[in-house]
Amino acid sequence: MLDKARPKAIVFAQTKHMVDIIEQRLTSYGYPAAAIHGDLTQARREKVLSDFRSGRIMVLIATDVAARGLDIEGVTHVINYDIPDSPETYVHRIGRTGRAGKEGRAITFVSSDEMHLLDAIEKFTEQKLKQIEVPSAKGRSAGQVREVLDFDEMADIFGMVRFQLSLGRKDVPSVMDISDFVARTARVNDITVGHIDIGDDQTVVEIHKDVAMKVLRALRQSKYHGRKFEVKPLPRSRK
Repeated sequence: MLDKARPKAIVFAQTKHMVDIIEQRLTSYGYPAAAIHGDLTQARREKVLSDFRSGRIMVLIATDVAARGLDIEGVTHVINYDIPDSPETYVHRIGRTGRAGKEGRAITFVSSDEMHLLDAIEKFTEQKLKQIEVPSAKGRSAGQVREVLDFDEMADIFGMVRFQLSLGRKDVPSVMDISDFVARTARVNDITVGHIDIGDDQTVVEIHKDVAMKVLRALRQSKYHGRKFEVKPLPRSRK
């Protein structure tokens, strides 16, 4: 949804824990997202809302409590990651979009065991909501979705994923140089870059799975000392 619509969206989840998980996942994949919930300081909350209003952040993940009183212009989508327990909460959530005569869209993720909650919303609103199956990923996003899902399987017990770069000893002056390059290019903390093995023709770099997609995207769009190179994830080592 984020890739297709490029929305200015509020994503609702039921708990602070789930809000934090969604924020961590989205930011690790490179999306401009941030969370608000009751555990944030007032200063942090105001900073997040300011960034969302200005467009620096395009996805705001929130609990119902944290979203009380929010009145932000230009919200194109409300996404209910968790369907709410009450129809009243649903109506309150989706009212965040489509304001001032502008068009907005509300999307709710519903699993088979939550259909009774959807039925309650339809009865309360006296509207039949359009139901669609989750679409299959196609084109550019298909590979990304597959890679994201594979990172959990590819990671070792420490959560590290191995990337192979088509750069060898003649290209890479030192382990420190390639480590700094990866962290700087992907804008990730250097502690997320693990062991590096420089071979004759290839270099293998360990990256923590939480930032693996972000790093992969960044490296595929970059050059190392002016040279274009290939990068691909490797299956988990069985050693």
